[in-house]
Amino acid sequence: MKYLTILLASLFIISCNKADDNEEKEECTQIEYNTTFSVILDDEVCFPDGSGFIVKTITDEFCPCLVVCVWEGELKVMVETIEANGEKDLFVFGSSSYRDTPNILSNAKIESFTYNYKENESLPDCENEYDAKNVTLSLIIKQ
Repeated sequence: MKYLTILLASLFIISCNKADDNEEKEECTQIEYNTTFSVILDDEVCFPDGSGFIVKTITDEFCPCLVVCVWEGELKVMVETIEANGEKDLFVFGSSSYRDTPNILSNAKIESFTYNYKENESLPDCENEYDAKNVTLSLIIKQ
């Protein structure tokens, strides 16, 4: 009886995990190449060829308050890329690096990248802390 209970509990856990995997795939936002789209932290984007990415982190790497900097810094974005063949990798780009049109996927480049803060939210400064949840990224991915 003890083994039967363990077996049933194991089957239940496995079936729950499979349902979670299916739900995650349904949350993917379908995007066409060469079009402008917006994403926020934790968004998943899929392209027609089956590739895509998930926004993992958005980091404020601008010059700290009350510090004189030679360079103003940038907003850094880390995404988990998913190639059409299912291969995954991490890719980091910043608000100053998109001008070089880096390859985000093996067959696609970042053509344009801008960011802004959600309406009615204070911009980060010496009195307002940075919150990645308030950042919206706008991108064009060119194939």
